[in-house]
Amino acid sequence: MRVWLLHSGETLPIDGNIKLYRYGILADMLSKRNHNVVRWAPSFSHATKKQRVETDKDFLVNKNYLIKLLHVPGYQRHVGFKRYKSHKKLAKKFRILSLKETPPDVIISGIPIPQLCYEAIRYGSDNKVPVITDVRDVWPDAFLHYI
Repeated sequence: MRVWLLHSGETLPIDGNIKLYRYGILADMLSKRNHNVVRWAPSFSHATKKQRVETDKDFLVNKNYLIKLLHVPGYQRHVGFKRYKSHKKLAKKFRILSLKETPPDVIISGIPIPQLCYEAIRYGSDNKVPVITDVRDVWPDAFLHYI
């Protein structure tokens, strides 16, 4: 099975000696069971507030696991318009670049980026691909609490 994973805030295996979280663990488990995993992620690391790369770039983790980094602008604060702008750019890039890829059998897309989930659902609808939306974060509702 070909699986696309979309999430923005987790560390990636290319980040060095890090702890894997939900999407990293899921990607490892699926790839070890011979499923083809494409993990779409931003070039900007939410955890370190640093750019991983300066352009869009693919990283092959293993023969069944590819990370597609999409270059987006960075931000320094968890809550702010620069973060919103970065997320909007990520969703737009996914919309454009996903059309060049072989469609997956399923997409799993996680909030905290509603725009990215929207684009995943739009892609799924247009290409008859089921989409699972993983709602586990209060972003962007955090803006209301901040204000």
